[in-house]
Amino acid sequence: NDAKEPLEMRPVFPPGKQAVFERLGYSPAVRSGDFLFVAGQVGVGPDGKVVEDAEAQMRLAFEKVLDLVAESGMSKENIVDLKTFHVDMLRHEAAFVKVKKEFFPDPPFPALTGLIEVSRLGMEGLILEVAATAHSPQ
Repeated sequence: NDAKEPLEMRPVFPPGKQAVFERLGYSPAVRSGDFLFVAGQVGVGPDGKVVEDAEAQMRLAFEKVLDLVAESGMSKENIVDLKTFHVDMLRHEAAFVKVKKEFFPDPPFPALTGLIEVSRLGMEGLILEVAATAHSPQ
């Protein structure tokens, strides 16, 4: 019999937000085996509005990534890969480097596919989206 076991996937949601994400049709993070895949997070506050200050928006995106990592039972040290997508990258690059250093100040650093320029993100005014992969043996 060539039947394969189904892939183990456990969605991870911010507390109290599962219904919202299920209505939208995706999971903000998925644990599969020893890996956690965090979908792109952005600086939209609990009121549903884009945070206007560039550094504060970036900080919130990173905080959301770390919150999902923590919700899965992992920590910042388990993050092995980051991907960042930027609108108007050159204008905000110095702020991004500063904010990223606040969250990842010391080696070993996660791999970074970063400073990817995009013309627009999901909502007007967003300047950064951060996705991550974390690893921790179960």
